Amino acid sequence: EEVNRELLKSVVKVFVEIGDWRPLFPTRTGEEIGDIGAARFNIYNKELETALLSATSEFYARESASWIGTDSCPEYMKKAENRLQQEVDRVAAYLHSSTEEKLLKECETQLLANHQTVLLDKEETGCRALLREEKTEDLKRMHKLFLRLPNSTTCGLQPISQIVREHIVDVGMSLVRKEEAEKDHTNYAQQLIDLHDTYLALVQGPFGNNTLFQKVLKEAFEVFVNKDIGNATTAEL
Repeated sequence: EEVNRELLKSVVKVFVEIGDWRPLFPTRTGEEIGDIGAARFNIYNKELETALLSATSEFYARESASWIGTDSCPEYMKKAENRLQQEVDRVAAYLHSSTEEKLLKECETQLLANHQTVLLDKEETGCRALLREEKTEDLKRMHKLFLRLPNSTTCGLQPISQIVREHIVDVGMSLVRKEEAEKDHTNYAQQLIDLHDTYLALVQGPFGNNTLFQKVLKEAFEVFVNKDIGNATTAEL
């Protein structure tokens, strides 16, 4: 359904201009004078913004619940990215700019935070699959989206960085086991260098050279780079 944005913009302007100026004119002795900025937005916040934020949260809770069960991780992320941009455009078109941060927080909670674990763990298309298949554009989008969230063990970039660490360790240990079965170790050191270059490019590219991913790259290589191959150390090889 098409929205009359000009009409909505005018209505919003009226809400802001009306305000609620009563706090600026105390009626009792000793009562403090209210903040002029807060007074200006009292009506807008109470009568429009609060209901808007609640309705937006409920809408994206329903929509994201329908997506998460059927969409691949890349498909879901593209839809979430598109929805977030639409909300930015909506604020610019007819809402007050002060609403943008609060509106996006509601969207990020419903679209990203509430489904992050399930999204990352999708067996065929989640973070591990994207790393295996070197889907750099999808990994870049993942970093961009979840950078929006606060970091914790289950939220934001931290869970992604741990999956990256596990992936690099798995690849590195596979190389170690392969090398242990070989008689000629001439190329082993170069293979380690090449492997590091590959994941350094991943950190510097899709993951924006984020310090969290620099750290897990270092930690992952420390797990396997000094493993002895036969009777020889990596340094000797």
